[in-house]
Amino acid sequence: MASKIIVNDIEHSSGSGTAVSMAKANITNLDTTNIVSGTIGSNVIFPNQHIIRYGLASLATTPSALTATGSTDLITVNLLVPAAYNYMFVQFDFNYKLAGNSTSTNPYAYFAIIDVTNNNAAKTISKVKHVLPANTDEVIGQGTISAFFQVSGANNSYTVKSTQTWGEGSITTLGNNESDLTNPTTLTVGLTQGTPT
Repeated sequence: MASKIIVNDIEHSSGSGTAVSMAKANITNLDTTNIVSGTIGSNVIFPNQHIIRYGLASLATTPSALTATGSTDLITVNLLVPAAYNYMFVQFDFNYKLAGNSTSTNPYAYFAIIDVTNNNAAKTISKVKHVLPANTDEVIGQGTISAFFQVSGANNSYTVKSTQTWGEGSITTLGNNESDLTNPTTLTVGLTQGTPT
């Protein structure tokens, strides 16, 4: 006959200052108060769809405008990933400025979410394009792209980033140093156990 033991608290014999090492555990309810600052053993199993880590990073400074072939890294996030069965959700919200130049009245750019740890795999790429009346005009807009994928392996510093890539005209992604904007471009990252149903 199966039995259950219910206790109010479990503490390591050396006191709360010493971490308890878990070889294997199925966690049905988790207090996430101190999860961010610690590491999680690869044998710890979270309930399906449980959020393990979650955070948001903003683009501090507007980078130089891209006016020719090339790409710029925008926001890079490192996330502790305890096991390869975890899934990552990434949302990239961006404010951009596209301008014409001497060769184009149809400026466009590509914005992407890149899984750096998995050989710089592009998880989402989106093209933004505007048709301008004259090559001296510009337009400011907003966009959102997202990706949900299984991480490629356990890694103490799993890295994802967002990028802008030149197409035509002049492309700028706006950062926090703009006087009339607050957190205009952000990368939200969440790590979960299992895929949603």
